[in-house]
Amino acid sequence: MSKLHECHVQVSVELWRSARERARHADDQRLFVRNNLGRSLRQASACRALMRVLIVDDHADSANSLVALLHELGHNETRVACSAAAALQTAVEFGPGIVLMDVELPDMSGYDAALLMHQHPRLQRTRLMALTDHAEHPGREQARASGFERYLVKPVTVQALQEVLDLTPS
Repeated sequence: MSKLHECHVQVSVELWRSARERARHADDQRLFVRNNLGRSLRQASACRALMRVLIVDDHADSANSLVALLHELGHNETRVACSAAAALQTAVEFGPGIVLMDVELPDMSGYDAALLMHQHPRLQRTRLMALTDHAEHPGREQARASGFERYLVKPVTVQALQEVLDLTPS
């Protein structure tokens, strides 16, 4: 009988240790989730914002072709503005991660609009990409000074658009 009792005690101790280890592991997992949940939610929010793209172009055909390309690439949250004033208002309301902006707009230059966007508290982390009809446009330096990360020539190719969208935010 003492062997049976000893075996029962041994099994009980092993089960208790196993249960204690599982509980400790569960506590570790809960702690990990609690510590990383905020970061994960912030990252998910940033990813959703990057998926939002604002296109600013006074030429409807150009803007619509960019919308179609973006939808093909999986960026379904897009908005279009046809002037700098509309772009500023839409950007504040929509909160895009990326703005593709024509530098030649009817009411204000895209350069000036970019400077205004970066001055707004909600748009300081928004990534700006300049669009132009001229490959040799002298405004590349002005684009950089205005806060544009890239300078794209229209019509924008799928490859160029994909490269812009794949860039890691700075």
